[in-house]
Amino acid sequence: MKRLIKLLFSLVLVTILSFTVIVKASVEDFSSLDVVKTSSVMTDQELDAGVKLYQVGTTAYNDGIIEETRLNDYVVSWLDYGDNPSVRIVNWTSDFIEDWGGGKATVLAQKYEESHPGYLVVGAINGDFFHITENDEVVNLSMQEGEMLKPYVMDALGSGVLGWTYDGRIVSGIPTISDSMYLEVLDADKNKLNEKTISSVNGAISETGITLLTKDIEKNGEIEYDFTGMTVVELNYTLHRFSLDGNHNNDRLFVKGNITKISKDLGSGSVIPERCVYLVAKDDSLDHLKVDDFVRCQYHLTGKWADVYNTTGYYDKILENGKSMFYQSSRNDYSHLAGDLSYVNCKKNRTVIGMKEDGSTVFMTIEYRKDGNYGASYYECAEYLRSIGCVEGWLLDGGGSTSMALRQPSGGFKLIAGGSDGQERSNGNAMLLVVKDPGMTPVMKNVTRFSATVGLQDNDSPFRKDVFDIKMELNGEVYDYNDEPLTFNNLEEDTEYTITIHYKMNLENGKVFSGKLYRTFETFAFTAPNVTFSVAQKSNTELVLAHKIRKADGVEISNFVIHQGDTTYNVNPGESIHVTNLTPLSNYEFYATFDAYDPVTSNIYHITTKTYECSTLKEARPIITCFKLVKHAGTVLEFEYGYSDQSNKVEYAYIEFFGSENIVEGTNGIKRFEGFDLTQSSYTFTFRLKTATGEIVSDKIILEQMDELPPSEEIPHTHTFVEGKCECGEVDPNYVPPHVHNFVEGKCECGETDPNYVEPHTHTFVEGKCECGEVDPNYVPPHVHNFVEGKCECGEIDPNYTPEPTKKKCGKKNVNLLVEIMCITSLFVILLKKRK
Repeated sequence: MKRLIKLLFSLVLVTILSFTVIVKASVEDFSSLDVVKTSSVMTDQELDAGVKLYQVGTTAYNDGIIEETRLNDYVVSWLDYGDNPSVRIVNWTSDFIEDWGGGKATVLAQKYEESHPGYLVVGAINGDFFHITENDEVVNLSMQEGEMLKPYVMDALGSGVLGWTYDGRIVSGIPTISDSMYLEVLDADKNKLNEKTISSVNGAISETGITLLTKDIEKNGEIEYDFTGMTVVELNYTLHRFSLDGNHNNDRLFVKGNITKISKDLGSGSVIPERCVYLVAKDDSLDHLKVDDFVRCQYHLTGKWADVYNTTGYYDKILENGKSMFYQSSRNDYSHLAGDLSYVNCKKNRTVIGMKEDGSTVFMTIEYRKDGNYGASYYECAEYLRSIGCVEGWLLDGGGSTSMALRQPSGGFKLIAGGSDGQERSNGNAMLLVVKDPGMTPVMKNVTRFSATVGLQDNDSPFRKDVFDIKMELNGEVYDYNDEPLTFNNLEEDTEYTITIHYKMNLENGKVFSGKLYRTFETFAFTAPNVTFSVAQKSNTELVLAHKIRKADGVEISNFVIHQGDTTYNVNPGESIHVTNLTPLSNYEFYATFDAYDPVTSNIYHITTKTYECSTLKEARPIITCFKLVKHAGTVLEFEYGYSDQSNKVEYAYIEFFGSENIVEGTNGIKRFEGFDLTQSSYTFTFRLKTATGEIVSDKIILEQMDELPPSEEIPHTHTFVEGKCECGEVDPNYVPPHVHNFVEGKCECGETDPNYVEPHTHTFVEGKCECGEVDPNYVPPHVHNFVEGKCECGEIDPNYTPEPTKKKCGKKNVNLLVEIMCITSLFVILLKKRK
């Protein structure tokens, strides 16, 4: 019973595992993969012939290790043509005659179309590794449209070759190659008529059969040959390849071209001419050839590879039978699968090819984001392929070589993935998705703002005769096409549209292919008026900015505003502005905004012009700020003028015509002229500023001759009053002369007070002096009595005086005696002190 339970459990497990292998995530994202954390669709687009382009942005764990430090962002792009039987996989290299050279995928795709009328390249990717520092030759075997350009298989662990038969079947692994080269004779369409084995290549001339001799072995100078008694066929080649890899004398050659000469018995001393090879035979092996035959010398693939028509080398196989082959390569040993383990998990872009269960091919690129720590390992690449239904997968060249290019609806090719070097790299080869050209090209016969007329122009494709049931589709509406252009109306202006051409094509195998072509076009937008700025005059701190406007008939402009920083100027369209308060030797930017009315749609468009930059001068100079015709009535002309003279250099200003100078007054004003009949002649008026140094600053107006004069009454005179009077003599009825104040004691009768009036000062004398400092000339200070013995000198008697009692007066002699006594007493005292 336990054995039965184990058996049942095993069957269930196998069923689950089998289901896990065949269940596929949507082709639009990789969210079901354990290795993917986030995924979002970027592009889902159908291209010509039903080929589809997908682009998905993902965040994935490097090497299948689910750790946050292993996360990195990728863009995965792939081309999938499904079961479309008309698509072929083609290997293409440079078309240099003698050198391998290289080419960008975009260029190689274009070259293929040019050399293969009747075929279109829908998309392309880079191919094999190549000798990047030498001749750009691919490192592995190269079969190109049935021609074995390089008959050498690289001997390295893990590497191999992918081959495609003409009907799209994939063969992979290590090719088998014929031991001998073959001489093939081709018809005008390059189909093989017959072939013969080449017995010897760049060796001794064979006694029987054909010997091929080329100049590739002439390393040390020309080789002379003795062709006595032999047939020598001279072949002028159109393509010659001599590989860096392989044996010295053989398994490295390919050559094709036209027979230019057939000789019998050239004798000795013969040398091979430039751009030629010799086919030599001692017997009749070359007798079937004739001059002008187109022949090809090449090796053949054999065995299961015999029907392979195109190949590319691969570096390693990464997906086998629906299983990724390099899980966690940084932790496991895969040295038995890959010769270069460092390449299994490195920070590079990747290019891979996958095969689905139905045998169809998928081209894929995986680009890492440069700021991440990792690139996609073999494991992530295989998982991406497995997720979209591939069961086998192979790694091609990557890194800076990774490229994916698409054919554009308008022609040419565009790189949409790769270019990690900053630009598209030239590679050894490109792998192309090629379809038959249905022989018709969508042509836009007429495109307007609201309609488009589309036709089909036949080209030289030989498959045009196989196309039928043609329809055109736009905006979901499908119309039959019967060799006459179709017009689509009611379109939106300034809008991109893609028109789809549906067709059916009979194929060689009896199947019918339903194809599509696409053409993108854009309806015209409203043609906005074009504004062109220019500096009419400038100085150091001011300038005059002019502009011209070109517009379609009927378009009306309003709300015209010129902007300079935060300053705005509301002007009439075409009117100049005078900008002041600028800084010398400085740059300034101007732009305009305005509304444009479209008479066709009645829409109003808000327009912003491009920015115009200009600069001021170092020194001041006179500039004309205004000169324009403001009145033309009958034979009367009036001009408004103005100028600025911060430098004070202008002596006078005048308006000149017919050599006469008409002086103008002031720096601005109106100048009137009469008697100008513009029906008889054109006139030129020039406003000039004359400086003391003789410099002339000028601006001119040219009045063209007219069929008839405008009536005077249609342009009424606008009075310009100065102090109540116009130059025409009219008096302003509302003019009030300015009031002249008459101040009396600081006040006018109008009530205005004189701000400079000072009221008269009235002196107030205190003790003969005013506070303003003025002295009273009449002031007499009051008399102060000086009484002596009761009586003042003025005669006044002191009323309080009392006389002293009478005393005896001392005589003079008494006084002298007293002095003498005092002197004798003092002398006596001095002598007495000395004795003691």
